[in-house]
Amino acid sequence: MELTRAELYMILNGSKPLQLCGLDLSGANLDNINLFKANLRGANLSGCSLRGAYLCEASLEDADLSRADITAANFTNTKLSNAILNNVTGAESTSIAHLVKTPETDALAG
Repeated sequence: MELTRAELYMILNGSKPLQLCGLDLSGANLDNINLFKANLRGANLSGCSLRGAYLCEASLEDADLSRADITAANFTNTKLSNAILNNVTGAESTSIAHLVKTPETDALAG
């Protein structure tokens, strides 16, 4: 299900912590958003811009963050079990850099 900008705005400004399980947010601009303790389990965040996002203590288990820009995002105590982190950009500026797969890290591992 694709959301309109108005629907996305209403959801993201709803009561906290946000319950966004399984939501398709692919390609959305979520720069500098506060997702503290948000439940994003199984959400599709592929291709999202999460630059400077605050994701502390969020649940991102089984979420797809492939091709997302996570530059300067804060992932302190974020749950990332089975999250897809392939080809994200900006990982080197985060605490999860060691979890991210890129063509460069795959080449080093091989």
